[in-house]
Amino acid sequence: MQEDATVQHFAAKAIENITSTNGIHCQRFSTNENGHLLWHLFTHSTADSLRVSAISALCRLTKQSPAIFQGVIEKAGLPAVLDGLAVNIPRVQQAIVTMFAWILTEGAHVQRLVQEKDFTLRIMKLAESPSLVIRAKAFLTILKIITKNSEMIPLCCQSRLVMFIERDWRKQQSSEVTSDQGQVDYLLSCLELLMTHLVDSMPEILGAAVTSLNAVSGRKHPSSLQAKALKTSLPLTTLPHYMMTSQIFRSKITSERFLIDIGDLLFHVNALDANETNIDSAIGSSGVQDFIHSVLGILEVVSHHPILLMEHHSVVVENILPPLASLVSSDNGDTRLFCLGLFADIVALYLNHDHLTEDQSLLNEKFLSETITVKLLPQMEQILLDTDPLPLFGSKLLLALVEQSPSLISNIQESELIPVLFQALIDHQSTPTSSVVRHLVNIFCCLVASREMDMRRLYDQGLVDHLMNLFQDVSPLCKTDSESREMKSAVVVMKALTELLHSLLKYVAGVVRSILQATKSGQSTDTDIAETLLLSNKSLIELTDILIQTLCASDTDLSILACGCLSLLAQLFGGEYNNALSAENANGLARALLQLDPKQQKILLKFVKRIISADPSQAERLRDEAGILADALQRLISTASSNADVGITTMSADILKSAGVR
Repeated sequence: MQEDATVQHFAAKAIENITSTNGIHCQRFSTNENGHLLWHLFTHSTADSLRVSAISALCRLTKQSPAIFQGVIEKAGLPAVLDGLAVNIPRVQQAIVTMFAWILTEGAHVQRLVQEKDFTLRIMKLAESPSLVIRAKAFLTILKIITKNSEMIPLCCQSRLVMFIERDWRKQQSSEVTSDQGQVDYLLSCLELLMTHLVDSMPEILGAAVTSLNAVSGRKHPSSLQAKALKTSLPLTTLPHYMMTSQIFRSKITSERFLIDIGDLLFHVNALDANETNIDSAIGSSGVQDFIHSVLGILEVVSHHPILLMEHHSVVVENILPPLASLVSSDNGDTRLFCLGLFADIVALYLNHDHLTEDQSLLNEKFLSETITVKLLPQMEQILLDTDPLPLFGSKLLLALVEQSPSLISNIQESELIPVLFQALIDHQSTPTSSVVRHLVNIFCCLVASREMDMRRLYDQGLVDHLMNLFQDVSPLCKTDSESREMKSAVVVMKALTELLHSLLKYVAGVVRSILQATKSGQSTDTDIAETLLLSNKSLIELTDILIQTLCASDTDLSILACGCLSLLAQLFGGEYNNALSAENANGLARALLQLDPKQQKILLKFVKRIISADPSQAERLRDEAGILADALQRLISTASSNADVGITTMSADILKSAGVR
């Protein structure tokens, strides 16, 4: 070692060349002494070429005898050897990581090495190297580390192992053939080995977690052996969480067995959340929270992929939804909110499964219905009356239930949720355009349209008054010229309100019609029912102004609904509303008659005709004060005549004649 740098360089090169063979000379050079000399030369030389030759020669020696590099580590110390990875020379990094891979593959007594966190982190850092070969060897070394010590898996996941794997796999799979194709193929081979190991280890990881939790179920003080099993198995659940977020792993690990295990883990999450089982003494409170976060994180990923949910719907409905519904009653506000959101998303998908695919049929609807009825509905009062955003998720879920499973409406009534719905509406009256209000209004619409609903319950809670108040609050927000988010939300809520009004008026008209028909046919019937119902809904005629101004809304469906509501109001109450043809309303009707399609024009003409036929004062107003409406009717006559639309021409002429307009 006292020779000059040139001689040292030649000596290192000679050893590198000789040890690249497998002859007798190679074996004579494979000694610990030569290993220490080459490491000393690498660490004390200033010339990069000499350092590269020295470390390359040491790498060749290690291939012949891994014990040589282990001896270097023991004498120089692992931190000093790891510092060699920080040398910004690719060949140096490649040689050192290769030696680590060799001793992990062929060496003995490496358990201490794979327990060093700094070692694992230094190797993980090489996954960011621009060199394909160095990245490949880093992945191979990581495979050896986690194979010998699975406790390093969480650390690797936190260091973005899954992200690095997916990045390289996607990039190299999509790249064209290049001059370094051999390096690309080597990288892909190393990645495939690592990916296969991770996927194959999944059943063992989840199974161990389930087994360790089963052993302590219901216990508050695990034994030392149980604590050791928990400490070893539960942290590894971070791996499936990270892998589920990766597209290249997700389909490989998601199976029926996987979801059954997740359902079992979710059962234990319930027990931990309710403090029926306590394992803080084994893994600490932070460890428990990390475990719960991993399990719920896996479910969140699954909930975002409808194909997975539909493919495994039986397992999800039977093994996952029941414990997930139980977690909705958690004392932890964040857990309660998160689980309610997951439950709502999954159930909404299943309730709408016919719209998703025709090939998949939901085989366990009865079980799903029982889960909702037994597990969820008893908690709905607490959810709807809680602080935001719980009412948002609760109302969204309840809407999906009543829309797709009308049979649940009887369960809702039995659960005494009707007063709760109105209280939730009152709680959110300061934000009339919110999603919660929209969901609640749509729920009421489903209730009104259902034959299962006892309408007296809705009327007793003040349905009509609430409906009118909401119309008064939302209508002004729809008239702004801006395309603001609030205005768009107001239009959506306005549409829901108008649909609810239309359903309510249809219900009233149906009851009144059936009683009148029974009376005409000579059947014994109580006409007081019809009179009471009409009286209860009479105040709705005050919405005539808002409905007329809504006729020309840019939303066609809203315009059609408003038109239908006006028609039903006129049929039920005739000319009871004195301001039906006020100047503002006459202008609104005139614009609508000239803009709407013939079908809606006929409905509006019938509305006007009923108004003036029932109340002579309305005919006088049309003749004396509503000139713009009379002009519109005149234009309709000439336009309809040219289009041969006899119905519109006739009705327009009859209205003008009845009002005495010449």
